[in-house]
Amino acid sequence: MGQGYEDHLVTQKVDIPEVDKVQWRKIDAQLYSVLWQSVDPKILHHLRAYKTCFKFWNQAKGLYTNDIQRLYKVTSSIVNVRQQDMDLSTYIG
Repeated sequence: MGQGYEDHLVTQKVDIPEVDKVQWRKIDAQLYSVLWQSVDPKILHHLRAYKTCFKFWNQAKGLYTNDIQRLYKVTSSIVNVRQQDMDLSTYIG
């Protein structure tokens, strides 16, 4: 499920061990891009200030609370990342 990246939706950066932070930040930035592309352009300005997947996701959940179909689509886009035998940088890039 999510190639092990769903923790970016539920784990804050401060909770990541220092030894893992560089790699975690790199992956988080790439997944943030996936989230950014999944959101309705009309509300992107409400999410611009949130710079990690965790913060972005928590704010988006609040905005999409009454739109279950859209919330499901955004959730699926991050949880079902398929790399097709590519590393994440190549897949997203």
